[in-house]
Amino acid sequence: MYPEYKQRLGNNLSQYNDFISRAKRLSAANDALLLGKMELGYNAIQEDDLQIFTKWLITYFHSIKRFNQFYKVLIFSRIVIENNLTGVTFGLGCSMGAHVAQV
Repeated sequence: MYPEYKQRLGNNLSQYNDFISRAKRLSAANDALLLGKMELGYNAIQEDDLQIFTKWLITYFHSIKRFNQFYKVLIFSRIVIENNLTGVTFGLGCSMGAHVAQV
């Protein structure tokens, strides 16, 4: 059991040290970009930093995809209800209320 524990602890410490060095690099890059030193900021970022950010960005976009679809349905349903109450007719000579009643 001790060798497994030692290996797991070594992996955790390795990841921790990687996180610390990444945080220092990204902090230095952020400071350089805020000071207007674009070259220093871009040189501090490594390829694996971009890969991690890209993975996070894709995951974020997938997570908000369903919410945005639901939000569009809510907006559309509100427009339909408002148009139905006011009796607005559309270009085909029929009111939206007739379409809603048929569905």
